[in-house]
Amino acid sequence: MLRTRLLTAAIAIPALWLIIEFVPPWRPPWGAALFVGFILAVTAAGLHEYFAMALPEHKSERAVGVMWGIVVAAGVASRRPEFWGAGLALGLISGLGLALRHGADLGGAVQRLGLALLGVLYLGFFTPHVVLLRAGGYGWQWVVFTVFGAMGSDSGGYFAGRAVGRHKLAPAISPSKTFE
Repeated sequence: MLRTRLLTAAIAIPALWLIIEFVPPWRPPWGAALFVGFILAVTAAGLHEYFAMALPEHKSERAVGVMWGIVVAAGVASRRPEFWGAGLALGLISGLGLALRHGADLGGAVQRLGLALLGVLYLGFFTPHVVLLRAGGYGWQWVVFTVFGAMGSDSGGYFAGRAVGRHKLAPAISPSKTFE
């Protein structure tokens, strides 16, 4: 597992650095679109993994959650609050309407909607803020700082989990991930 992580890091870190530093978001049309597309792809991958862990038994709800998150992410990346706000509101209202259709399992449906909302906010809303961060003053430096800070904390969590972790979080998706 460590070997795989190191190999991934050896390839991904230089590629990530090049994308963050040298894809100019101010050079329309391809610069901004390429960076936004990259961030949306990262968001989609994160949403897919989150929903696979949060709703393993509900394939259609996972797919809807990933799409909902991408719509919100695209709205945030567009810098238009009315887009992400409308996407968030429409998804929540639709989800509540669908939950009401599950009369026998209303509690479970509302719980799944809550998990979906958490994933959409955590990944679909916050991740594309990297686009906004990149567009600001010293933007690429702040993005590099943020990404490497997250990678450092992830590595710390990995080593701490290997050292003291006992209870598996989602063995079918990530066999070594633990609660501790």
